[in-house]
Amino acid sequence: MEVTSCPKCGFAVEAGIQECPACGVIFARYRARPADPDEPPPPPPPGAFPGAADGRTPEEIAADLATLRGEPFNPYRAPTARVADMPFGGEQVQAERGTRLVAILLDGLIYVGAMMIFLIPGFILLAASAKRQDPGVGFIVLAALAAVAMLGLLIYNLSLLASNGQTLGKRYCKIKIVRLDGSKASLGRIFWLRMVVSALPGFIPFFGSVWGLVDALWIFSEPRRCLHDYIADTKVVVAS
Repeated sequence: MEVTSCPKCGFAVEAGIQECPACGVIFARYRARPADPDEPPPPPPPGAFPGAADGRTPEEIAADLATLRGEPFNPYRAPTARVADMPFGGEQVQAERGTRLVAILLDGLIYVGAMMIFLIPGFILLAASAKRQDPGVGFIVLAALAAVAMLGLLIYNLSLLASNGQTLGKRYCKIKIVRLDGSKASLGRIFWLRMVVSALPGFIPFFGSVWGLVDALWIFSEPRRCLHDYIADTKVVVAS
């Protein structure tokens, strides 16, 4: 069965039918009427490339362009169109102040909890050994285990920061650290600029306590960024 298309709406109809069942136009009258310059051209037949009004396929268009440029047509070459980069931070939502506070508190509780698991039994052993005038070897062993646990937590958090900009607390609160433009923040930037360099003023007598307070309160500014965020060029956003 031969199939043609309506010259007005492009609906596929059987050859020999004189009226489109979709839009109702009579083919003989539609073709005989004068052309309207404001009327859009009819759609291409079914299966045609949308960008070709004459029904050519993408391969045929590429071959014609190559012929016009005098180049051999290679259907396997990479596309030559220029694609603009999408911005990183277009759809990112900045984390709420309360969420960031909860994440910091959770990180602190995790470190303290890991340390107390070993130190509390260690102090008990130390008190018992004092009564027996023992050197307290058990306390030394448990204190060393507490230090190892703290170091292990630090290494694990650094690995999380390197992979997705999160600590355990931030991961639980579903937030993460990124660059100001929304791109991924490197571990070096987070560790050295956001953590180490930002903590150095805290060791200065008197000024250190003021610095820590100002750093924390700076989050109440409109961008919702602390001073260490400005130093490291970072922000905290909701993790998608």
